Amino acid sequence: MLARALSQPWQYAVLAGAFVLLFVLRRGVLTTLLVAAVVGVFCYR
Repeated sequence: MLARALSQPWQYAVLAGAFVLLFVLRRGVLTTLLVAAVVGVFCYR
C-alpha cells in the first residue's frame, strides 16, 4: 500500500491533497500529478 511506503510527513499531505483533487474536486489525473509534483519539489527542498 502506498501509505505505508511514505517516510516524510509532507508526503502524507501530498497524498491527501491528491485524494481531494481527484475525488472531491473531480480534477483529472494529469492535473493532480502535476500539482503533486510541484508541491513535492518545493517541500523536498
